[in-house]
Amino acid sequence: MLTDSETLESPGQAARQVVSVAEANAYIKQVLEGDVLLRNLWIEGEVSNFKDYGSGGQLYFTLKDSESQINCVVFANYRNQIPHDLADGQKITARASVGVYHKRGYYNLQVYYAESAGTGALAQAFERLKKKLHAEGLFDSERKKTLPQFPRVIGVLAAPQGAAVRDIVQIAQRRDATVQIYVIPSQVQGEGAVDSICDGILLANQCARLEVLVLARGGGSLEDLWAFNEEAVARAIAASTIPVVSAIGHEVDFTIADFVADLRAPTPSAAAELAIPERAQLSLQLDEYHERFQNRLKNLLVLGHEKLKGIESRLRAFSPRQALIHMQERVRHIEQRCQQALRQNLQQKNQRLVQLAKTFELLNPLQILNRGFSITRLAASGKIICRASDVHAGQEIETLLADGHLTSKVL
Repeated sequence: MLTDSETLESPGQAARQVVSVAEANAYIKQVLEGDVLLRNLWIEGEVSNFKDYGSGGQLYFTLKDSESQINCVVFANYRNQIPHDLADGQKITARASVGVYHKRGYYNLQVYYAESAGTGALAQAFERLKKKLHAEGLFDSERKKTLPQFPRVIGVLAAPQGAAVRDIVQIAQRRDATVQIYVIPSQVQGEGAVDSICDGILLANQCARLEVLVLARGGGSLEDLWAFNEEAVARAIAASTIPVVSAIGHEVDFTIADFVADLRAPTPSAAAELAIPERAQLSLQLDEYHERFQNRLKNLLVLGHEKLKGIESRLRAFSPRQALIHMQERVRHIEQRCQQALRQNLQQKNQRLVQLAKTFELLNPLQILNRGFSITRLAASGKIICRASDVHAGQEIETLLADGHLTSKVL
């Protein structure tokens, strides 16, 4: 192990002290972490590439200025000393100490306090352009184009060897292997990236077969994604005649391209899922629609048959023939009732006649003659003589007996 009093000899000297990598890193760690200034360092810079690993985890970010940058970490026990809205582009003043990870041979700042010091230059540029394009209407939902429901050819503007392209191709093959993917190679980071992206969008619009264009790039810091925050790229997206899906960075990353594009996907993989319907799922849906259609058709046929039967029944009920049959039935019924009433009436009359005949027989005066009585009447008129004053002397009278009659003259 080296000490403060020891020095490394030049390569040309015969006698030299050789140390291991671990010893060298341990010595560097001892020197840096032992420095009074570096143990209590106040530093100001702009936050970039911010990552938060949850409420119980650590915070990682890069602190930078126009000339340099340094990696920073906030351990979980110091999270409450850091602004809760810490994000890329924010300018902060931090209190930190230098830490060395000697196994890997790199150092960082271990931040245990920070306060906001304003907005960084990139964040300010982002907000200025966002406000300008919003005022021009480039973010309006009315101007955004709808993605085709079943695209057959999709263009992917990305770094050809990047993971974003591989992810999109894999998901496209899984969801629908018949969809064709055209990769438009483009530089998506660094100097020349803006021109490369704009040329790629123009080239995609010159290809008549493309139905959707996906702008894809993996995650990175604010600087890594900055090409998609440039005005030229935003206007190229707005001028595109085919729908554009932006899939830039991770879910927490937002760029100007996301606001101008017709659809924003949180990741390149999500862009493939949004643009390409799953063929197997579509097949299941078609089967379901087919079954529902058949069931509906069967129900309609059954209902139509029942309705037809009802109409047929009503037609029969109101047809002239049916009315005639009904009237004939009524006539027969009335006739039967009349005949029955007539028979009953005749029976009643006959019974009454028999009764009257019996009564008449009982009241017949001639029946009295059989019991020894006689009836006397005027011979000329046949008037019954009831009193002596009914006759005069000299009149002929006739007496009716049970077995004959006698003619007499009154003296």
